[in-house]
Amino acid sequence: MDYNLHSSPMRELVRSTQGKAGNREIACAKAQEPLHFEPGERYLYSFCHDVLAAVIEVVVNQSFGDYLQQLVFLPLGMADTYFCVPEEKKHRIAAQFMYQEREGLVPLERNNRLQITPNHESGGAGLFSTVNDYAAFAVTMANGGVSPNGYRLLKKETVDLLRTEQLSSFAKDTTFSCSAGPGYGYGLGVRTLIDRSGGQRSSLGEFGWCGAAGSYILMDPAQKISIVFAMHVNNWPKMVGSYYTPIRDMVYDILEINL
Repeated sequence: MDYNLHSSPMRELVRSTQGKAGNREIACAKAQEPLHFEPGERYLYSFCHDVLAAVIEVVVNQSFGDYLQQLVFLPLGMADTYFCVPEEKKHRIAAQFMYQEREGLVPLERNNRLQITPNHESGGAGLFSTVNDYAAFAVTMANGGVSPNGYRLLKKETVDLLRTEQLSSFAKDTTFSCSAGPGYGYGLGVRTLIDRSGGQRSSLGEFGWCGAAGSYILMDPAQKISIVFAMHVNNWPKMVGSYYTPIRDMVYDILEINL
């Protein structure tokens, strides 16, 4: 499985459904494509989270968006997080850009380029949100799955499993880095710090992710620290060295945490 959103099965699905296919139909179309290798042989950044969203829909018998609204967004007070932004809030969508070496910053349309159809509630790249909403999620995960208001989103054991290195025995795809710098491995959909020999200030097991346009989230359950940083520039070549690592280290330095 890869991240090709324009394969023949995908194009045919969009045509035959007049652009109305949802998660389950999209996952079935993806299943028509041949695997790149046998499951368990190696790691490849892929469409897997979108397939998992379709699996969730089958298991809970409701849309992925409704399930997240019920399980995550409402209990955590994430009032500005959507797959489809309401018309009255669309003016708040931040400008997006693509960095190109010759032209510099090129404006992009204010939409989700990875959404295949309007009914595609992507498990891997589908949500519009705000820094405050994202921070509410980050605080909950850094607190072992419990929100400040006492709502338990996940068990502590589940959070620990999420941030446990999964790829030590796999050959990793060298065309994509999920590490956000040295010392990081890959857990269940997140980077996770597995080696502090490079002088990292955060704890072993600190975990998070980096968005395609530069968003950055860090969650450190050992210290109950979370960091959220947002930008909207795709293809920016200096995100790790210029932003992620300095921001992470600056926060820990300010807090004078000696790990």
